Amino acid sequence: MSTRRTFVGVVAVSLGFALASCSSGGETGCDPSSPLCGDGGGGNTPSVASVTVTSAIDTVMAIGRTATLSAVAEDANGSTVSVNFLWSSSPTSVASVNAATGVVTGVSVGTATLQAGQDNNSVTGTVRMHVVNANLAAVTAAFADAFAQSLSGALTSSPASTVSGLVSTCSSNVSSGNILAVDACLDNLSAVTSSDGNDQALLGVLSLFLDHAQRQLQL
Repeated sequence: MSTRRTFVGVVAVSLGFALASCSSGGETGCDPSSPLCGDGGGGNTPSVASVTVTSAIDTVMAIGRTATLSAVAEDANGSTVSVNFLWSSSPTSVASVNAATGVVTGVSVGTATLQAGQDNNSVTGTVRMHVVNANLAAVTAAFADAFAQSLSGALTSSPASTVSGLVSTCSSNVSSGNILAVDACLDNLSAVTSSDGNDQALLGVLSLFLDHAQRQLQL
C-alpha cells in the first residue's frame, strides 16, 4: 500500500511541475512535444517556427496608396499556426502600417521594412516595401487619350484585340496600385507587333504614349 501511495505522489508532483513550467514561462522550458504545452497548457499559442509575410501588390507601392499585408505562421512541421499578428514599420517616415490590420501606406520615397510579430515570441516575418513617387493618374490619362485611342482603333483586328485586352489589364493594375504589374503590362503593350505595314506605323506612334506612361512609374 505504501508503495502505491509513493507512486501516485511522484506522478502528482511531476504533473504539477510540468503544468507550472508551461504556464509561467511561455514556451521557454516547455517541451513542444508535450500536450501540456501550447494551447493545451497555460493558454500559450503553439510554438511558431517561421512567419512569412506577403503583399497583395508585390513590393513596390506609390506614395499615398495603401496595400494590405498578410502573414502566415507555421510550426517546425510546416503546419499553420493561428496567431494574432502585431505589425510595425521602419522607418515610418517611408511607410506606415496599421498595427492590427497590416494595412500599409506609402509616405515618402524610400524603402521600409514591414514586420509581423507576436507578443512574447521572437519569431517574426518581414517584407521590404519600396515606395516610389509614381503618377498613376498620368498612366490612366495616357490610356484615355483620344489620339492614343484613335491609333488603337485604326489597327487591324488581331493587334487591336491584343492592345485592347492589355490596356484593360494595365488599367486594372493601376487601380490596385500594383506598380510592378503595371510596368510589366506596359512592356507587353510595347511588344505588340504586326506584319501589316500600317499597323507597324500605328504601333510605333502608340509606343510613344506607352514610354511616357512608363516613365510616370518612377522605377
